[in-house]
Amino acid sequence: MGKSKSWRITWPLSLAGKAVYRVMQNCFAWFTHMPMTHPRRIVKKMFIALKKNVNSHPLLKMVVLQILSWFPRLKTWLKNMNNPLQIGYIEMYEQLSPRARKVYHDLKAAIARNKGDY
Repeated sequence: MGKSKSWRITWPLSLAGKAVYRVMQNCFAWFTHMPMTHPRRIVKKMFIALKKNVNSHPLLKMVVLQILSWFPRLKTWLKNMNNPLQIGYIEMYEQLSPRARKVYHDLKAAIARNKGDY
């Protein structure tokens, strides 16, 4: 099959057609803001997966933390990546009204109670 003339002509055309289709599909996904299509989201997802992998290996974690100590802003950014509410927590909390603080504490307690239900 691979040696026939028709196969040698149609196979590259088929590959080119599939590549064009993928590019068109990705452009549509990009413009319609489909999940996991923007580079920033993809990089963030990759960093989160990498963070989980590093955390599961204590020796590697120690080495990475030592290297990150040279880059404190990067270390803080990576540390807060999974929990965006912790960024600017003190400033945000001080601006809340007493009623909003109570609601915040109630929500935080409910989340802590339900963590094991998944």
